[in-house]
Amino acid sequence: LMEEPTVSQPFMILFSDHPACEVLVEEAPDMTLEQCEEFIAEQTLNWELIYTSAQPGYRLTVSGSVHNSFTDNAFLLPIMPELAQSIKEVAIDAERALQITSDYVLAFFDHYLSDADGELLSDASPDYPEVLFERNRS
Repeated sequence: LMEEPTVSQPFMILFSDHPACEVLVEEAPDMTLEQCEEFIAEQTLNWELIYTSAQPGYRLTVSGSVHNSFTDNAFLLPIMPELAQSIKEVAIDAERALQITSDYVLAFFDHYLSDADGELLSDASPDYPEVLFERNRS
């Protein structure tokens, strides 16, 4: 019997917009719609268990992003054009995605490792309207 995934310390995760399984199956013909939906449901449950068990937990969803928006792929396109596929559905500007990622990750580590005030972690920020900010407890 596998243990449920949980954490008991501060935890933050950044999510991108998730494409629908219909889109994913088109790109991965070896996966059926049912397999995709099952996989997404399992992943969603696992991340939910981690988020709700964390003390506290932060869940940020960045509108217009894809999984690789949190990497430097967009900045490497001039020298590695083959990376274009990894960010093809991106609506958010690469500089903006980097700014959001940097600001929130820095705020998280500054707060929990350096005891900084962590104001950015207190609630949704008007400076980041594309971020759905969720916190599981005070």
